[in-house]
Amino acid sequence: MKIIDCDSHFIVPEIYNYVSDHLKPLLPQLVFGHDGQLTEINYKIDPITNADAKFPNTLHCDLPGTSNILKRIEDLATMQVNKQLLTPQERAMRFNYSVEKNLAAEIAHSYNLITKQIVDTYPDKFFAAALLPLQDIDLALAELDWVIKNNFNIVYIDYTNYDSSIRKNIAWSSVNRIDEFFKVCEDNNIIIFMHFLMQHDIPFQIPEEIKPLNPDSMDWLEMSLRSEEHTSEL
Repeated sequence: MKIIDCDSHFIVPEIYNYVSDHLKPLLPQLVFGHDGQLTEINYKIDPITNADAKFPNTLHCDLPGTSNILKRIEDLATMQVNKQLLTPQERAMRFNYSVEKNLAAEIAHSYNLITKQIVDTYPDKFFAAALLPLQDIDLALAELDWVIKNNFNIVYIDYTNYDSSIRKNIAWSSVNRIDEFFKVCEDNNIIIFMHFLMQHDIPFQIPEEIKPLNPDSMDWLEMSLRSEEHTSEL
């Protein structure tokens, strides 16, 4: 029997190495200790204007294995996990769908390059989900093409998409041309790993075209989302 851990966030000191120098001032400042442990994340500008306009809590997870791959391998042995799916440390990747598209594309590509290096170094320990700049479908499809050619078979997306024009999360079904992304994934057997990402306190807006005519017919998920939206706006 093999045990695979599929909810395992990480970020290493090199994660933004491939972002262009002129864009690096826009990134959060990651603070690492001498042993490579992430100790703090500082934002000059929080790209997500959330419900209360406060900056996010920084770390979300400060275990040594979050940012030190050798410590992570030790953790695998301790937990008796055979292999682990690497996914992004959420607070540090807060920019994923929320910033200017070209910055987002470079963040995603840098993350994917570093993650590929880790997987190539420890193929028996890790496999990975790639990031895509889905605020721009053309850039996302270009990165997806690179991801497929470089042997990723999983992409990582939030369960909703943040729309900065209305400052709310929206359903992927209402994102223009999202069907093109889904079609490429389907044609290439790419698994879409959906996760609750970093906009936990953002109200959710249900598109008019998918609202049921009969409120009693809402399923439990839609009712939950409506309840969350109401609570966030109180």
